[in-house]
Amino acid sequence: MGAEVQNHPDYAAIYAAAQELADATGAVLGILPQAANSVGADVLGVNSGESVAEMANTPKQAVLLLNVEPEIDTVDGAKAVAALKQAKSVMAFTPFVSETLLDVCDVLLPIAPFTETSGSFINMEGRLQSFHGVVQGFGDSRPLWKVLRVLGNLFDLKGFEYHDTAAILKDALDAESLPSKLDNRSTWAGEGVQTASDRLVRVGGVGIYHTDSIVRRSAPLQETSHAAVPAARVNPNTLARLGLQDGQTAVAKQNGASVSVAVKADAGLPENVVHLPLHTENAALGALMGTIELAGA
Repeated sequence: MGAEVQNHPDYAAIYAAAQELADATGAVLGILPQAANSVGADVLGVNSGESVAEMANTPKQAVLLLNVEPEIDTVDGAKAVAALKQAKSVMAFTPFVSETLLDVCDVLLPIAPFTETSGSFINMEGRLQSFHGVVQGFGDSRPLWKVLRVLGNLFDLKGFEYHDTAAILKDALDAESLPSKLDNRSTWAGEGVQTASDRLVRVGGVGIYHTDSIVRRSAPLQETSHAAVPAARVNPNTLARLGLQDGQTAVAKQNGASVSVAVKADAGLPENVVHLPLHTENAALGALMGTIELAGA
């Protein structure tokens, strides 16, 4: 299962159903994670214990943002930003400054992006991949692990005595035992998937050149056709039902926000589906998969 289904609000239930189907048919269930180190984070237990929706619904005393631009790096940027505004304290460790971070954060600490530090990822096949920074860090920025080390030392905390990422990796993970820790079987037990409705549903994931803070700021990449503001692609029958025509401008509405979008007919899509990838120009809409409205401008 890939990135699109992972954006579904009922992903846990779909995951469990897929696991049952795999068990019944003798198949192997595979997951294509959305990030390069999703497996690594899971193996090391870097899990909040809450879903994104649960975290957003409960005001927090403190939130640490680690190289995250919440309005565009989360499945529902609008909801994430609203939740951060309710938190008592927000600190961002970030390579870049943005208007949103300045608005929601109490403290911003500069860090190097992954391209300027050494480290290790565990990819989707469970392979440990270590790397070195390709260039020196910019200005006074430091790799995140070094910033955390200094903060740990400042507060006299144990476990912050490392001098390189190789030592961190050695203590964090036994590479030889890694295969035994790889298990993506669903353990979820809850209500089933919600029944379908005739409401419009947005899909589309994230635009190819809007996936992280580096490519979003790459002028050459942003000048390509792949970085253009995406149109809302809709089945012709659904367009007709909505009173819209191919090529016209419409208003897309989600979670109380609205943006103007170009509309394109696409017979390859199911009815009642709006394919609208995430882009900085439509980030205010919110959830990457959820109900959406389309109306004439």
